[in-house]
Amino acid sequence: YHHMVRAEKFDEARKLFANRLHRPLFSQIGAYVTVIELMRALFIDSDDKTSHLKEEFAQAWVFNELANAYSLSGQPRSAAPVIGSAVQINQKIGNKKNAAISLGNEAFNQINIGILQDAESNLQKSLDISKETQEKFWEATAYLHFGMLYSYRGAWDQANQTLDIAFNMFQEQSQLH
Repeated sequence: YHHMVRAEKFDEARKLFANRLHRPLFSQIGAYVTVIELMRALFIDSDDKTSHLKEEFAQAWVFNELANAYSLSGQPRSAAPVIGSAVQINQKIGNKKNAAISLGNEAFNQINIGILQDAESNLQKSLDISKETQEKFWEATAYLHFGMLYSYRGAWDQANQTLDIAFNMFQEQSQLH
C-alpha cells in the first residue's frame, strides 16, 4: 500500500486496501488510527477534501472509510465533515444505497456531538432512501439510530417503540450480532 501511494498509484492502493486491508484493520484488530493514516495518504495535501482518486465512487468510499475510522477512534467531530463529502458525492452520482449509508453514518456522528436536529433530518432521508431501495438492513439501522436519538432527547416511549422496530427487523434478517 505504501509503495503504491508513493508511486502515485492511488486507485490501485485503494483497491488493495478495500480487498486486503479493510477487514483485518476494521473488524479484526480495530486499528482505526492506522486506517486514518492510510486513507489520508489518498488525499491531496492531507486536507480530507480533495482526493487523488479518479472515480467519484472510489472518492465517496474513501470519505466514508475515513469518517468511520474517525468515529470509531473517538473523533466524531472530525468524522462529521468528511462523511458529508461522501453524502454529496453519492447523491451526485445517484448511488442511493451508499447515500443512505453515508447519511446514516453522518447522523450517527451528529448524534454523538449533539447536533440532534440535523441528525434527525439525515436519519429521515436515510430511512426514506432505504425504504425506496428496499435495503432492509440499512432501514433497520436508521430505526436503531432514531431510537438512540429519541433516548438522548428523553422521549423514552418513542425510543422503545423505534428500537423494537429495529430489533424485529434485524431479527427477521438474522442480523443479531
